[in-house]
Amino acid sequence: MLGQEAPPDKVTLTAPSEEALEAASSFQVKEGFEIEVYASEPLLANPVSMTFDASGKCYVVESHRRRTSVYDIRRFPDWLDRDFAFTTVADRSAFLKKELTSGNPSIPKSFIVDRNKDGLFDWHDLEVESERIVLIEDLNLDGQANQSKVFADGFRSLVSGVAAGVLARGNQVWFTCIPDLWLLEDNDANGVAEKRQRLHHGFGVHIAFGGHDMHGLTMGPDGRLYFSIADRGAHVEHRGETILSVPHTGSIFRCEPDGSELTLFASGLRNPQELAFDAEGNLWTADNNGDGGDQARLVYVVEGGDSGWTMGWQWLPNMGSWNSEGLWKLADQNTA
Repeated sequence: MLGQEAPPDKVTLTAPSEEALEAASSFQVKEGFEIEVYASEPLLANPVSMTFDASGKCYVVESHRRRTSVYDIRRFPDWLDRDFAFTTVADRSAFLKKELTSGNPSIPKSFIVDRNKDGLFDWHDLEVESERIVLIEDLNLDGQANQSKVFADGFRSLVSGVAAGVLARGNQVWFTCIPDLWLLEDNDANGVAEKRQRLHHGFGVHIAFGGHDMHGLTMGPDGRLYFSIADRGAHVEHRGETILSVPHTGSIFRCEPDGSELTLFASGLRNPQELAFDAEGNLWTADNNGDGGDQARLVYVVEGGDSGWTMGWQWLPNMGSWNSEGLWKLADQNTA
């Protein structure tokens, strides 16, 4: 569904699209299960993640920047060494401001698009496409969504990534969109966030691989907020002081709901996706493989643990010790 244009600010329909119904009918499910279409275009486009609040309203994160305004380093091989050198989001920002010109031969022609219609291509053209959250509702309670409206948008800075995490509790919605952790509030219950607060900034140091985002928002049994970043890394400062710096690896973080007490919970991951706590309070995540002979992994996340991955492994022959010593394998096959 990526690549669809954004729907209008508000859409009301009575039935899912025929295309969505046809797609759902092609699924093969085990006996006792069935697939139903809850919402489809034009109620939403390019969905990345979603959450429900206590009243059954569905908040859907849409991406309209992926592959166009959010780059993948594999398309820019001349940038690789300089990308390795970044240690802050500010480094990435300064680099893009310098490099993004129509006369730069390292930029593929397909990326040279004058999106803001000012007659030239530069870094400001990466400030046009926006990530957003839409609020989807089933107003007549028939089991299918029939209304959507834009809950929050305008997430389109030069360094904004693919928005990939959302969590709703009461009138508060937490939202992850590189380089920021946001708290959005709808205090008048009109379905639009009238207040937004940037809780932390500094996630997504590197350009790195596309799809390596900031996600996994969940509330832990301790009442704290947990979320993850891929190996694009993080360097977060507060009032001029560094409070955490893990710029070259994927990590999981924890903080209070108001953003205070931000800490590094675990590191050494490649691209940890959703986070889930079991009934005993243990934390789990699924980590992507690196397309180099390793396998995707279900990870038991230990507080203070380091799973061994660093972004540099991606570019070494056979991914270096990650494969040669089996760092990604279970204990009986890991020789590190």
